[in-house]
Amino acid sequence: MDLVDCRLVVNIARSQSLTHGGRDTFLSLPAASLRLKSLEGELGLRLFHRRHNGMEPTEAGHAFIQHAQTILANVEGLHTHLRGFKDKGRRFLRVAANTSYVTDYLPPLVRDYLAAHPGVGIDVQSARNCDIDASLMEDRIDIGFVSSYTANFCTEPIDFGPDPLVAIVSADSPLAGLDRMDMRRFAACDHVVLGEQSTLTYYLRARLAEDGLKLNVRTTVADYRAILEMVASGIGVGVVHASLLHRYESRKVRAVALDAAWSQHRRYALVAEGARSQHYVNDFLSYVVDHWVSARPGDVTQAAA
Repeated sequence: MDLVDCRLVVNIARSQSLTHGGRDTFLSLPAASLRLKSLEGELGLRLFHRRHNGMEPTEAGHAFIQHAQTILANVEGLHTHLRGFKDKGRRFLRVAANTSYVTDYLPPLVRDYLAAHPGVGIDVQSARNCDIDASLMEDRIDIGFVSSYTANFCTEPIDFGPDPLVAIVSADSPLAGLDRMDMRRFAACDHVVLGEQSTLTYYLRARLAEDGLKLNVRTTVADYRAILEMVASGIGVGVVHASLLHRYESRKVRAVALDAAWSQHRRYALVAEGARSQHYVNDFLSYVVDHWVSARPGDVTQAAA
């Protein structure tokens, strides 16, 4: 058993797929399959149920995953700690965020902030809400950014303001004339989505499943710009946060409000208890909040439509 085995099992559990878990661990499917079989043989235990709809951890698998996550977090913490010696006092800020933050919103902010603060380094990683909350409790990150609220957050969230999810359709589509789209009509559409590791794709599947509906995926893409381009070409319907349209300003798509309470997202920041006294943590958080408030994304849906 080694760190690669730990990462593989964690990634399989997150994606519910041996193929995707192997890819996220930088292993081919045959190599991932062989590693998992060898590990289960070494332990004398099955770690996953192989079902038609994906890989589901067994009771032993859940226990393994919990310990593996702790081991991987400790290794990452060691790297971060030692990096501090190398960089002569440079402060490293550990940030985790939903996919929309990591791929679209944070990169220009991190770039500009680092340019103005040479004594600070920032490590940004993509994670789901539940993983962000767990990382905060275990002191593996300093700040978490999420775009939906749960009452179980380990720390009081800082509310940035509204950023609803909206359906985007081609400007030439008959759907472009709608003010709102009900869930049955929405589910019946072909969809352009981010990969299965995306927080948003996972969220959409879960919310539709609650109503007995399925997400009809026509194609997956790597980022939000690609979603907009595919939708503009009439490939299918996409879902993005309203603020995204404000930044991309595409005239080839139209925003349609979703007739579902779960679409009314807001942006939140979560700060680890031990990080609140660190001035560089508070400084970066203030920078992000000020930028978000000044952008005023609340009116984006109306403007895009």
